[in-house]
Order: sequence, then C-alpha cells, then structure tokens
Amino acid sequence: MGIKDSQMNIRNRILGRRVLLLSAAAAFAATTATAESTKIEYVSYGLDSEVARELWGEDYLDQAAIAPNSLPSVEVGTFEVDGETVRVTMIGSASVCGINTCPVRVFRGSERVAEFIACNNTDSHFVNASRSLFAACDDIFETGLAAPER
Repeated sequence: MGIKDSQMNIRNRILGRRVLLLSAAAAFAATTATAESTKIEYVSYGLDSEVARELWGEDYLDQAAIAPNSLPSVEVGTFEVDGETVRVTMIGSASVCGINTCPVRVFRGSERVAEFIACNNTDSHFVNASRSLFAACDDIFETGLAAPER
C-alpha cells in the first residue's frame, strides 16, 4: 500500500467516525425533542469514601487529592437498565480535569463499560431513552450500554 492509499484509508476512517457521531447526535436530538431523555442526578462523595475507591481506584484518587485550593469530589448518578444498576461517575479535581472537562466512567453492575472526558457541567448530563448515549454540553458519547433490539 502506497502513501496515497494510506492517506485515503485514514481519511475514510475519520469520515466514517464523523458520520457515526453525527448519526448518534441526530438520534439523541430526536430523543431529547420527545422528552424521553433522563437527566442524571448526581450524589457527591469525598475522595476518601468507599464509593470513590471502588469506582476510581487509589492511583486516580491520589492524583485528584493533590489539587491545591479545590474541593475534589466524586459525583455518582444511578439508573436502572433491564433491572441492573448503572452508575455514571465523574471525578472532579483541578489536578485531573481540564478547564471545563472531567473524566467520566459508566459502570453496569461492577463492570466498567465506558470511559471518556466530558463537560463538567452536571446540569447538562443526560442519557437517552435507550441509555445508549450520554450527552454533556454539546457532546454525545456512547455509554457502552446496548440499545434495545427493535
């Protein structure tokens, strides 16, 4: 494969990813327009809590704890999918977050099914009706929870 072929292959993969994300955004927007999305309601935990250790592990929490002049925390929202508890968690600390973003994880039971960096404005955090998409500010992420068969 020549350089030109390789560049074309990369362009095609990037274009395919953009189409996938645009499709996801359109699907989420359609769900939101019909009021079938659900706002994630978070509960705040300290970094020294058992919940924080379970969801983020000591290494991540140690990094989060070194933030000067901040009150680091772990936010946890829960909902049910097929009778199983799903937890969405965001760690908030100046030492692990960007200016407007923080790490987010999604757990189904005890299994981590997704991890991404999202807007830290929790008022903008929603999941669609099938729970397969997570919205934060202007971004949409796959939750790792399969959409139900139609």
